[in-house]
Amino acid sequence: MRSFVKMPDTQPIKKRKFRSLTVTLAIAFLALNAVVLLIANCLNIYFNLKNQQKLIANQQQLIAQNAANAVKGFIQEKFGTLEAAASLGKLAVAHEEEQKTVMEKQLGLEPAFRQLVLFDTQEREILRVSRLSKSLAVQLMEYDKSKLFSEMGKKKPYISTAYIDKITNEPMVIMAVPVTDVFGDFKGILMAETNLKFMWNLMDRIEIGKKGLAYVVDKQGNLIAFRDLGRVLKRENIVHLKEVHEFVMEGELHRGSSANVVEGIEGTKVVANHENLGMPDWAVVVELPVLEAYESVIEGSKLSVIAMLLSLILAILAGAYLSKKITRPIIRLRDATREVGKGDFSGEIAVESKDETGELALSFNQMLADLHKTTVSIKELRKEQKRFEDVVSSTGEWIWEVDSEGRYTYCSPAVERILGYKPEEILGKYFYKLFHPDERNKLKNSAYEIFSRKELFQNLINRNVHKDGRSVILETSGVPILSAENKLLGYRGADRDITERIQAEQKLKQIMDDLFRSNSELEHFAFIASHDLQEPLRMISSYVQLLARRYKDKLDSDAEDFIAFAQDGAVRMQKMINDLLVYSRVGTRGKSFMPTSCEDILDQALKNLQIAIKESHAAITHDPLPTVMADSSQFTQLFQNLIGNALKFRGDKTPKVHISAVGQNREWIFSMQDNGIGIETENLERIFLIFQRLHTRKQYTGTGIGLAVCKKIVERHGGRIWVESKPGKGSKFCFTVPKNDAGQGGLQREMGTSPHA
Repeated sequence: MRSFVKMPDTQPIKKRKFRSLTVTLAIAFLALNAVVLLIANCLNIYFNLKNQQKLIANQQQLIAQNAANAVKGFIQEKFGTLEAAASLGKLAVAHEEEQKTVMEKQLGLEPAFRQLVLFDTQEREILRVSRLSKSLAVQLMEYDKSKLFSEMGKKKPYISTAYIDKITNEPMVIMAVPVTDVFGDFKGILMAETNLKFMWNLMDRIEIGKKGLAYVVDKQGNLIAFRDLGRVLKRENIVHLKEVHEFVMEGELHRGSSANVVEGIEGTKVVANHENLGMPDWAVVVELPVLEAYESVIEGSKLSVIAMLLSLILAILAGAYLSKKITRPIIRLRDATREVGKGDFSGEIAVESKDETGELALSFNQMLADLHKTTVSIKELRKEQKRFEDVVSSTGEWIWEVDSEGRYTYCSPAVERILGYKPEEILGKYFYKLFHPDERNKLKNSAYEIFSRKELFQNLINRNVHKDGRSVILETSGVPILSAENKLLGYRGADRDITERIQAEQKLKQIMDDLFRSNSELEHFAFIASHDLQEPLRMISSYVQLLARRYKDKLDSDAEDFIAFAQDGAVRMQKMINDLLVYSRVGTRGKSFMPTSCEDILDQALKNLQIAIKESHAAITHDPLPTVMADSSQFTQLFQNLIGNALKFRGDKTPKVHISAVGQNREWIFSMQDNGIGIETENLERIFLIFQRLHTRKQYTGTGIGLAVCKKIVERHGGRIWVESKPGKGSKFCFTVPKNDAGQGGLQREMGTSPHA
């Protein structure tokens, strides 16, 4: 039983008004320094940013001009070659053999020319020199003859819009110069089909900073030259990019410059500028990543922030010094408190000031008065101890305590449920004796490292051995027990049995590995379908075409029908392979989900379908559409496929399509209502299956995979798709998309555990 000394009653101490000088001075000092430093650094960063923006704008414009000069030089060089050929050997009046010799020589000297054609003033072709066969040479050239001769009448060079070669899939352009006699009279035209792939090599050599890039577009916003050849060959229109849009819309040569941050051709944030070539009506656009363009501003800002932090640290140190100086009298109170700790309750501290020290003295004297009146019984202490034991027993975790050597000094009853040992069997043992032998030394060393640093640790995983010999995986957390002198006395903490959770995670990891392997095999199959299978198919198609041309009118009608069937089959097979590749890549080649405006997605889909819309005179309307987390490319394909489906199955009516979206709970419900031929009830689910068709190919073309792709895209985005329809009354396709990114992106393959003490 603990005894207490009864002290005589004392009169209540009169409370004095408290005035915190330390806090007031410290706050004022720090606030003043912080405000001054913040204003100075903000102004410095602002003016640095403005100056850097001007410098970046001028540098970007200079780079754009240099790149434009390089491309313009390429075009002028080709025109110079043509003009030299036109004047060489008096081409206008020379004999055919001389003309042919001159043109063949120019074709050999200039690899960018695929063929040269000489016309007279009556728009008749006089001579053609080509790298291609005669039939292909005539088929492949695409140009407007009337426009060509109209421009040549002005005795100015002519260049056509770029187009893609149907066999080599290379970008081509028609260039022409007038042919005159010695008196300068117009005598004809020398025209060249020029391969723009040589301009690609020129663009690759242009350096735009460290990670910048350059590309060429025409006046319609079509991509002519870029390092991603696939996008060039698709004649991708990028007029949606701000810099390209400004070039398309401007009425005269662009000479302005800016350092504004815009979206780049690869979807990243860049600083962009462009330069109009004038002749031809193209522009060179240069882009520099934002971080590279504003690197000096960022570095300067970092230095400013570091300087401000250092200044604040100095201010804190100065404030600490002042506080210490002001609070030094408190030391006297500390010495008096030590005497109380030794059992001397008789002395009161004289109150000499009205600030913090005076307030502390009042509190100390009040504490002495309270000690005279307060007793704590052993019964109350035992009650508190019983309460603690009840709380420990009720928790599902094993509560423990070890000394500085790692021996258990306390163990809650939960250890028997978790490891099979009674608490008394654990007490006195070293904690690492319970670890699994395979991991014991490693976990022991890790634990004693933590002991040496006196660190708090949380959620450390370790494998232990149950009393019956089986393995038990525990998750351990602990805090150090320190003396007043910061000496380590031991650790106390809790262990939780997570064996079932780890086993479930391992099972999930196996499932994810199987899924990853399945996706890899699917992608490998798609690669085979898009490459290995198409090669023999192209060979079959080529030889069937040769049969059709070589033996035309030499075979009976049945043979010609058979050849036609074979050609049609090869084309359909190639289309099915390509569609299958698109279907397989929905889940394996998708991009990350980003905030995506469905208004922009719809605009892009309508641009892609503009020919079909114009031919069918379709009316496409829509309500306001939301912004969702999505893969923009796949969402464009989803809208395009559904709208294209409505245009295809329109019947005799002028097609009408209305798109809307309604927010409901945690998802958006999109709908596309059309007035087409409708669908039988028994086929409403079937239409979303791959290669399922409800009509013959003579009625409606296609492979039957478009809606299957739509279903796969919607499911990848965490939604579902269905259709409501009746024959002759149109169809309503609906699909859902979550309102936020929760549940999107698939399962994450981030599993596994690491052993800890």
